[in-house]
Amino acid sequence: MNEIRTSAFSVLVVDDDASIRATYRHILQPPPSELGGLEALISGAGDVVESENLFRVIEADQGETAVDLQRSALDQGVRYQLAFIDMRMPPGWDGMRTAIALRAQDPSIYIVIATAFSDYDVNALQHALGHDVVLLRKPFNQEEVYQLARTLCQSWETRQRLEAITAEMEERVLARTAELDRRNALQSVMVEITTRFVEASAESDIEDAIDVDGSVLYRFNIEKDCYTYSDEWHALGIRPLPAAMHHLPRANVLPAHGRFLRGESFYIDQLADLPEEMTGLRTSLQGYYEQFLVVPLEIGSRLVGFIGVGMVRSKADLDPGGIEPLLRTVGHALARALDAHDASRVLSQNQAMLARSESLGMGGGDRYGEMVGRDVPYLSSAGAIGSALLCGTGAFVSPG
Repeated sequence: MNEIRTSAFSVLVVDDDASIRATYRHILQPPPSELGGLEALISGAGDVVESENLFRVIEADQGETAVDLQRSALDQGVRYQLAFIDMRMPPGWDGMRTAIALRAQDPSIYIVIATAFSDYDVNALQHALGHDVVLLRKPFNQEEVYQLARTLCQSWETRQRLEAITAEMEERVLARTAELDRRNALQSVMVEITTRFVEASAESDIEDAIDVDGSVLYRFNIEKDCYTYSDEWHALGIRPLPAAMHHLPRANVLPAHGRFLRGESFYIDQLADLPEEMTGLRTSLQGYYEQFLVVPLEIGSRLVGFIGVGMVRSKADLDPGGIEPLLRTVGHALARALDAHDASRVLSQNQAMLARSESLGMGGGDRYGEMVGRDVPYLSSAGAIGSALLCGTGAFVSPG
């Protein structure tokens, strides 16, 4: 198997003996004529090829010099993967002090302490330097030094890759958590805004934002495959929608439903313009609304209903181009608020079921099923924000 490297590991050699430093250099950074020979000898393979030296050797005759060289390299964005350090280097620092100083500047550097004496054992070195320290006894052979350098440098490289992957994963988790926090915060803000609009509409502080005769909110029920009447506002003197309009099967409003699925609005200038597929709707609306604009309520790509405004006269002063942007803004807030309302409602029902079961025992389950199985009338805060924004004062109607 051919192994071709295009970059070299930086190895720092710290020894006061120039001949020993030369030996390290000959082993780790041999001349071109010997390139690949030692690698082949160690691996036992005859087809190992090195395009250049696996290592780049940096020499220092004293510990202080080694620390200065490392600092200068770090300033230039270069890191030493490994340091071979002689234990005794008079008259300057010894190997222990040098290793501690190098590790202080770059905690990732691997340390090999080379000594012919028994001043320190491996445990003492590990305790002083923390981790990744190897004791190399002199005299050493070239195969041992080369293989040790290769193993430690490759380990350093692997560790850096793992740390980079871990850091990237942590950044993604933090970013995802921040996004979820942001969405939760926005949801809370929407609920707060909704509540404030409800209070404001009750005090008639918001009036005539859009001059229409009525507005209505429908929810889309996937299980029943129909739109269900939720809330309605109408001006004084305008009749609320009839009971026949409280449930709109999807099959009866297919042209409008198709536009909603594409995120498009549905506008009719006069009732007679409704498509033939919506004849039943035309009959139900006769005498109520002649002109109306409807936009979908969406959460992401999910259709959850629609909100619409209408006029009792055809070709009235209803400007769809001017109204639609505001209606869509309101619709987005409504969709989020309705989603939060539904989640709260389900939680309340579950809590009620638990309380009911505990109070009635085994027989309470069926009665609770009856209770949660029917429609529970409510005046949704989401409906109220639509009324307040779109229509001002008037009568507010909820099913029930």
